[in-house]
Amino acid sequence: MKYSERIIEAEVLIKTDPFNPVHQIALAKAYLEQGDEERARRVIAVKRRLPAKDPSVHFEWGKLCEELDMARPARESYEQAIALSPNNPDYHFRVALLYHERGAWERTLKHLQKTISLSPQNAEARKLLVSLYEEMGLKGSAVAVQGKERSPSVFQSLSFDLSDEDAMAILDLFKGREFGYATHGLSAAGTANLSSVKGVLGVSEIRRHLRGEETYGVYPLRTDRTLKFTSIHVAIPWRKVLENAKNAGFLALLEQKVHQHAREIIEASREYGIPAYLENSGERDRKV
Repeated sequence: MKYSERIIEAEVLIKTDPFNPVHQIALAKAYLEQGDEERARRVIAVKRRLPAKDPSVHFEWGKLCEELDMARPARESYEQAIALSPNNPDYHFRVALLYHERGAWERTLKHLQKTISLSPQNAEARKLLVSLYEEMGLKGSAVAVQGKERSPSVFQSLSFDLSDEDAMAILDLFKGREFGYATHGLSAAGTANLSSVKGVLGVSEIRRHLRGEETYGVYPLRTDRTLKFTSIHVAIPWRKVLENAKNAGFLALLEQKVHQHAREIIEASREYGIPAYLENSGERDRKV
C-alpha cells in the first residue's frame, strides 16, 4: 500500500516530536483516510495514553475511537476531556450518547442533564432526555425539558372558583411553620429547584397551587415544636428506576408495590385514629 502524503508528513513530525499527541492523532487520521484501520488502531492503542492537558486532544482521541467502534476507550477519552473542561456541552453529549448505547441510564441522565444546562439549544440532547424521563415515568421533568406549558386542566382537582373560606380550610389543614415556605420548580434540564421564601403562605398562593401554576411546600414543624400534619413519601428507589428505564412492565409492577405499601400506611394510621389520604403525583410514587 502506497502511503499518502499526510501519513508521510505526520511521521516526519513524530520523528522530531515523538511525544506530541497531536502528531499521533494526525497519523491515526491519515491511516483512516487511507482505509488502513489496523494501523490506525495500533496508533490509538499505544499513543492514546500520552499525557495531555489539552481537553481537545482527549476529545479527538475519543472521536477516533468512536469511528473505529472502540466504545470503551472512547468513553475514557471523553471523560478525560470532561475532567479538564467540565463545562463543555459537546464533551458531555458525546459521552452521554455512548452511555445510552450501553444502557447505562444513570450516567446517560447525568451527562444529558449537564449538556442541557450548558447548551439548552441542543435539540438532539433535549429529545433524548425527554425520552428517558418519559420512560422513567417523570412526566413533569419531560415537560420541563420540552419547554411546553403544562395544561392546568390535566392536573385540576378542585374548582377554580375556590372561595376564601375553602382556601383557609386548606391552609388550616396544612398548617406548618408560621413564617416561611418553599417553592418547587424544574430547570430546563428537568432537575428540581427548591428555594425558601420568607413570607406567609396565603389564599392567593393556594389558588395558584391548585390551578397548577405554582408548586409550594410547607415546613411542618411549628415554632412550638408541634406538628399539625406530616406526610410519608413512598417511591421506587431512584437507582432502581434508572436501571429499569427501558423495562416499563417491571416498573409498573414496582409501582403497584409502592401503591400497596402506601395503602398499608393509611390503614395503620387510621387504626391510631389519624386521618390520612393517598396522593398520586403521576410519577410512579405515592404520598400519604
